[in-house]
Amino acid sequence: MEQPTFWHRIVGAGALLACFGLAGALWLALAEPGADGLARGSGPGSADAEILIAHVSLADSRGLEVGSDIRLSGRPIGHVAALDLNPDTLRADATLSLVSSFDIPEDSSVSVAQDGIIGAWFLALEPGRSGFDLEPGGHLTDRTGGVWRAFLREVGL
Repeated sequence: MEQPTFWHRIVGAGALLACFGLAGALWLALAEPGADGLARGSGPGSADAEILIAHVSLADSRGLEVGSDIRLSGRPIGHVAALDLNPDTLRADATLSLVSSFDIPEDSSVSVAQDGIIGAWFLALEPGRSGFDLEPGGHLTDRTGGVWRAFLREVGL
């Protein structure tokens, strides 16, 4: 058997570094946010921020879990506080905990979205145009798959 040459060692070291780099990138990509899903430091995610509780009934909750982010323009502004199956409607009823420092219009809607191909599931908040703000305990509209569901009904599927 032939002894490893200098170039064999260089290629082996490069492959080892590439494996460590890939492992580090995966760890960073899959790392979870804080327990409350909010940003740290001063501002909306700070401990002194007031919380607004809202509700939504979802036709498809996909990969959502208690603690999943609620995002507005890609930034976390809350989390899913509870997720239960409603035996009467057979829909997933979610209780949302939102930072109340944002004026959220009462006709806003949410849709279930995923962060990339293998990322975490979250609720994307889509602000409405109403001049009235969402009240504590208010209900948001589910827009998950609405366009596709309507299309499939039209074509008879």
